[in-house]
Amino acid sequence: MRYAKLKKQWLLRGWTDEPWTLLNWMNGDCRELSEQLFLTARACDGQTDFHNIAGVWQQNLLLDKLIREGIAEECSLGEGLQPYQQFRKADNPYVRSVHWSITGRCNLKCRHCYMESPDARYEELPLPDILRIIDQLAAANVHLVELSGGEPFMRRDLPDIMAALAEKQIAVSRIYSNGILISDEVLQGIKKLGFSPSIQISFDGCGTHDDMRGVTGIERATIEAIRRLREQGFLVTVATSIDRINVSSLAETYALMKELNIQSWRVAPPQEMGNWRQNVTGLTLEEVLLACAPISACWSADGRPFQLRMPGFNSLGDNEVQDRYSPDSYDCTSCRSSCSLLPDGTVMPCPGYTDTIVYEQMPNLLRETFAKIWLESTLRTIIDIKKSEILAHNSECADCSEFKHCGGGCRAMAVSATGNLLSKDPQFCEIYKSKYRDRFAELHRENYRKNCK
Repeated sequence: MRYAKLKKQWLLRGWTDEPWTLLNWMNGDCRELSEQLFLTARACDGQTDFHNIAGVWQQNLLLDKLIREGIAEECSLGEGLQPYQQFRKADNPYVRSVHWSITGRCNLKCRHCYMESPDARYEELPLPDILRIIDQLAAANVHLVELSGGEPFMRRDLPDIMAALAEKQIAVSRIYSNGILISDEVLQGIKKLGFSPSIQISFDGCGTHDDMRGVTGIERATIEAIRRLREQGFLVTVATSIDRINVSSLAETYALMKELNIQSWRVAPPQEMGNWRQNVTGLTLEEVLLACAPISACWSADGRPFQLRMPGFNSLGDNEVQDRYSPDSYDCTSCRSSCSLLPDGTVMPCPGYTDTIVYEQMPNLLRETFAKIWLESTLRTIIDIKKSEILAHNSECADCSEFKHCGGGCRAMAVSATGNLLSKDPQFCEIYKSKYRDRFAELHRENYRKNCK
């Protein structure tokens, strides 16, 4: 006799468009299976004898494969699966993750906040509503959640929220924070739940951080929060928003990022939304180019100590393969497997749509279920936009040789800038038509030759 069971982190799940999958809920590993391999995985239930099963030879070969890959293990008769591991098929297409802003409140007053905190424009839901939403996400087989705000650590019931997610086998994969309220006690609580999220901390430059954040005296506390996170073993991404006030501190900030041993550094101007619509210190693309290229050159010379992301110009440290679009391409592949949830329960395609005309048209989880919204709603209409629709709406794009690379840009950026969802993204258009990416690469090489050898 031979019995086996799935290891406790592995679940049997399905969606309308991906009927047979194995899901590791702790790390987000989701494997679409053939029907035969799925049947083998389903037989790993502590009840089925693999020496007395139809297709015994092939089934045992497939079981050996699952054991080698750390998915299944041999067991005694009757050990069985946990109820949450049993196969569950959602009545909606595949959805991987939700970026959830669980509060509109914040302890800072950032000049560029797209959520318009700390005024809490989008408020926050009480815990009972939060728990009902978690039930909805579980029913749709969402398996990853990113927690954001506002400042998520403003919620005193955050441990209860994370515990409820863990109970439903929904992993917290990332937390976005300003770092000020993160304590050792909080971090230990996250670890006890079995979560190991990456933490994104906002840090806006050495000597200039407080100016962007609207509160004096917090720069040192933010740096210490990053140190504490690294000491506790958390992966840290730092997001730096640049303008004319802090751009001169980039070199010093880069040196600090190396010292802090972070995983990733994202450097970009704020998006024109929320509080930043009133800004008077924004940078032109030319200014961003001249500021960022020398930093990327030093980063290369230093052996690429972390991932460096400069949206619009590069995502260095990742796979540097340029996108190629066709009319049949979906406009945004990210939005087809993830979405954004605002503090008031409104579901958005991504956070970039927050302060746009799209907000009023979006469904809300207090009135509809997540599974239904993901299957058919105004949200789904945006998710299903194809590049052919962008071409039909923008005649100049049809004749442009750069379209296969830019694809008309980002819908969120387009609607934010023009008020029209199908318009071209003006900033992306300028980046490609004016060859900013090529110029960035040239300046990168030039700075490397002159200053970094």
